[in-house]
Amino acid sequence: WGNAIGSGFAFHQGTYTDSENPFVAGSARQIKSRKRNSKLSHISYQPIIPEDGNYAVYVSYKTIKKSVDDAEYIVFHKGQETHFRVNQQMGGGTWVYLGTFAFDKGCNIFNRVILTNHSKHRGVVTADAVRFGGGMGNIARGGQISGLPRALEGARYYTQWAGAPRDVVSKSNGTNDYNDDINSRSLYTNWLAGGSSYIPKKEGLKVPIELVLAVHSDAGVKADGTTVGTLSICTTQQGNPTFGNGLSRRTSQTFASQLITNAKRDIESTFKKTWNTRGVKDANYSETRLPDVPSSIIETLSHQNFADMKFGQDPNFKFTLARSIYKTILRYTASLHNKACIVQPLAPDNFRMEYISKNKIRLRWNEVNDPLEPTAKPTSYNIYMATGTSDFDNGVNVNTNSYEITLEPNVVYNFRITACNRGGESFPTEVLSAYNKEGAKQTILIVNGFYRLSSPAVIDNDVEQGFNFEADPGISYGKTAGWNGRQSNFDKTQSGKEGSAALGYGGDEFVGKFIAGNNFNYVRTHADAIASC
Repeated sequence: WGNAIGSGFAFHQGTYTDSENPFVAGSARQIKSRKRNSKLSHISYQPIIPEDGNYAVYVSYKTIKKSVDDAEYIVFHKGQETHFRVNQQMGGGTWVYLGTFAFDKGCNIFNRVILTNHSKHRGVVTADAVRFGGGMGNIARGGQISGLPRALEGARYYTQWAGAPRDVVSKSNGTNDYNDDINSRSLYTNWLAGGSSYIPKKEGLKVPIELVLAVHSDAGVKADGTTVGTLSICTTQQGNPTFGNGLSRRTSQTFASQLITNAKRDIESTFKKTWNTRGVKDANYSETRLPDVPSSIIETLSHQNFADMKFGQDPNFKFTLARSIYKTILRYTASLHNKACIVQPLAPDNFRMEYISKNKIRLRWNEVNDPLEPTAKPTSYNIYMATGTSDFDNGVNVNTNSYEITLEPNVVYNFRITACNRGGESFPTEVLSAYNKEGAKQTILIVNGFYRLSSPAVIDNDVEQGFNFEADPGISYGKTAGWNGRQSNFDKTQSGKEGSAALGYGGDEFVGKFIAGNNFNYVRTHADAIASC
């Protein structure tokens, strides 16, 4: 491996100042690719993991003239291997997300990332940095940092950490972080997509981004107890009349309209309650004016109106709305390419297992059809397995609703299932476990009955409204960082006001904290405990 032309990422301890770009502070490496799967060269990125847990993995590299489109990265996570082919002809000089994986605490070869020079093409493989975890904010403003996880900071600070040029990060040259945070979202998109078929006349990283959506909530109250509901925003009268690839700016209005129509249909069909929509607002907003590709803002609901928030804090509602938005994006982009679309399936249910011989089990599950989407029918299933303390493997695909496996003695086996079709892959089932104890004379059956997903306890009477954490904090799907603190003001007469006397006001004791939710892995926890006896 030799030095690549130009700069690369470099990390330093402490905080970063306003104008520092970490992607011009270091260097990168390069090597000729090799077609044969022998005598390969590789770079190993060996982290010291502070605690057992799930960590996002990001890679960076240089895009140069002879970059290959299939650089091989291998992520080793708790003994499992997951292989990626990354197109280094685009996206060089920023963070590229590979996925989130379980890693063991400490430093060992079973938890690392490897980059090889294997490729189907003659060319060059480049190597820069690898990042484990999202990290904590380290961009200092006003002489201090936020003290928050980077994921909870604004876009203005992330774009700086991601290597974006100064005029993308801060149009105000450091004088107005609020405006910069709004503008940098769109400008970062243009920088990423510049040079691609969607924005061919601008310089950038050549990532083919063809659509932008900003997901917001907004303010507003209803005195009659109904929902404020959903609004979408587009900009057709300001900005260039056409986008980077010649598409009319009015296509954004089509997308915005579909977001509203589909959200209302899906919410009302699922929850059998009226959901208000506020139409499409065509106005001059930065997030819908600046992108050089079609764009919209969806104001999902009012965070100031209690009727909205009773829906908004329900994990089941969040899933329904998120799936509706996904389907709208899918249909809209498919129509631009004159393609038919297939919606990804829902997760299987009634996952169970049974012994069919002394050391052999059968996994079984039921297909779940989506009453709103006839195309969301599963055509196959992925079976993921983990043994002992290892992470889940990359799965086996089957075309039936059952699967048989022979168990080795004294090993805990863990399984989860996803449904698949040409549109994608569903969320997973809960985790089920099996343990074949050598010489065992009795059988233990573990039954999980904890499927709950819920908002915190709701108070809604003649004088008070709100969420009571003390009575019941609720439970999200997985962890959440969605709370500032416990609500302290429940007075209905203060609805729509601002400040500490307003309805809904609360503390800040949860800021920056992730609250545990339902991980649907309780059978595994009990199986591990039983096996350790």
